[in-house]
Amino acid sequence: MSLHLGNGCSSCAILDGKSVDTSMGFTPLEGLVMGTRVGGIDPGVCIYLAEKCQMTVQEISDLLNKKSGLLGVSGVSNDLRTLLEKEKEGHAPSTLAIHIFAYKAAQSVGKMMVALPHLDALVFTGGIGENSPAMRARIVGHLQCFLLFLDPDANHTHGKATGGFIQSPASPVKILVISTQEEWLIAQEMVVLTSAISLEP
Repeated sequence: MSLHLGNGCSSCAILDGKSVDTSMGFTPLEGLVMGTRVGGIDPGVCIYLAEKCQMTVQEISDLLNKKSGLLGVSGVSNDLRTLLEKEKEGHAPSTLAIHIFAYKAAQSVGKMMVALPHLDALVFTGGIGENSPAMRARIVGHLQCFLLFLDPDANHTHGKATGGFIQSPASPVKILVISTQEEWLIAQEMVVLTSAISLEP
């Protein structure tokens, strides 16, 4: 199971090296709560905004894509680091935004589980997934029913001394932090694509 958490977020169930399910949908809006994107919601919300709030299609699109998620709930920022600092100051909306983000990510892991025979490993990646021990701890805290447990020290240091592994000895499921390699993957795909294109007139 992969959790890509950043300003954009998604979960992915992987079996034999292939994606078999994902939280992503027709657009990047679907799935997890993100920095400014709303994530999965009742489609009736859009109808309500149009009929009751007299919002245009463009206004609704801007709201769901650019003014929702961590930013919309907290009313402060789409940056998790800022919200964690605001939480320390007792800012309740920031605490709520952080809780929703963690809960929805954990909930997505539970939903993706039905696509797999069993769970071997949970991988955290992306800006938040790679760099926020606090968010990883909150997410895994919701997943103890699946026998996932963190090692606090390894989690705090992003698994740098343990080959990326951050699970505790009590966790039969591996938990890892793996750096995202999006540019490398795009380059690979472009090589395959361009090599398949004939240069003959």
